[in-house]
Amino acid sequence: MPKGWTTTKNTDDGSSGLGTGIPAADEELASCIDVPPGVIEAEPPSVSSPELESPGDQFYTVTDQIVVFNSSTDAREQVAAYGSPKTARCVQSLAQGPYRNKVLGSVPKGVTIGAMTVTSADAAVVGPRAVGLVVHMPVTTQGVTVPVTMSEVVEAKGRLVQEITFSSFIEPFPASLERHLIAVAAARL
Repeated sequence: MPKGWTTTKNTDDGSSGLGTGIPAADEELASCIDVPPGVIEAEPPSVSSPELESPGDQFYTVTDQIVVFNSSTDAREQVAAYGSPKTARCVQSLAQGPYRNKVLGSVPKGVTIGAMTVTSADAAVVGPRAVGLVVHMPVTTQGVTVPVTMSEVVEAKGRLVQEITFSSFIEPFPASLERHLIAVAAARL
């Protein structure tokens, strides 16, 4: 990481992949993407890095997670689901629909999350072997609205899938730093 970044305990619940943990929502997403429900509902074991935070008021965070699938076929299916041309549209639809609150989890009182826009990750940023999704959403608290962007980038190697989550508040995450961190992570996979 660049100089000055710090680590904090990762508060991630250990969930990974496209699944929400809500069977009806996961089945709807699988149907929309046109993959077997098991691809979306898979909950293989995983391990996460600490949360890495940028210094000062840059408001960037990164987490890295390795997910261990039963087979390389299962790992490739997970990555293919992320990379499907239908996935961004399907995830956006699900995030605006009846499962929105369940997908978002508990939003603190006084915080409002606006409409989400979901796009596929830019291949020029994530590289030739990785795929991912980018979620943009306005978050309002105490009358101040801040743009939030979360990118999840995935890549498979054998039975392992690496999921790197980039979050940025106000300013977009620097593409050059994102490319560098994906390359470093991929080399360690």
